Amino acid sequence: MNQFRYKWSYIWGSPNFASSKAYKQLLGSIPIPPIYNWLWNSSCLPKRKVFFWLAIKDCSSTRGLLKRRNMELESYNYVLCHLDTEQSLNHLFLECPFALSCWNMLGLAHLIQDNLIDSVFLFRTQIHKPFFMEIIIAMFWAIWTARNDAIFRNQQHSLQSCKQVFRQELAQVKLRAKEDLSLQIQLWIDNFV
Repeated sequence: MNQFRYKWSYIWGSPNFASSKAYKQLLGSIPIPPIYNWLWNSSCLPKRKVFFWLAIKDCSSTRGLLKRRNMELESYNYVLCHLDTEQSLNHLFLECPFALSCWNMLGLAHLIQDNLIDSVFLFRTQIHKPFFMEIIIAMFWAIWTARNDAIFRNQQHSLQSCKQVFRQELAQVKLRAKEDLSLQIQLWIDNFV
């Protein structure tokens, strides 16, 4: 008597069930923009990574976001800008004369595009360092800090204070980075004007 033996296996080629593999099969593969990998693989503090992620998603607490959420404020204009422009994410970090001056310290003001992600891609090619994302996040944080100091502490913002916060951020990143990257960051900080 000839018996047929059937051997069952799942679509991933194994007779063993794994929920993670089933989940992957059901969802398929979703391409993730590289900016997210660059962000989460950076040596920045987790708090700074989340801050930048919120900026990418346009969820930072700008006055423009508060207006979209129907919060009433006396003014929706950006406090660091003399142009009487509503504080949007792009204006705050990329278009404001103060932000342009900050990016100009790094020689990147001429690369600024209409949206944040395109600007990050161009910054990456211009910086051409393995720690480019750390530099970008540190500058975003320095601009954000200047804005918060003006709003909550009534402090005058200056390019010098922004530069100081930027250097402090990179010094913290240097402590978290792997040894070879840490040395490169220190050299870059030392040569930064």
